[in-house]
Amino acid sequence: MPTDDNEGLQKIDRQYSQIRVDKVLMFIGKLQLYRQALTIRKAA
Repeated sequence: MPTDDNEGLQKIDRQYSQIRVDKVLMFIGKLQLYRQALTIRKAA
């Protein structure tokens, strides 16, 4: 397997894992906002 191909695959893999991390972080952020809204509603 040529090294050029391998490097290309690694770059693609890195981009995909970065997208995955971003989506997870966004999901966690939404969960935290949702929990905050719930606690505010309970306190009110």
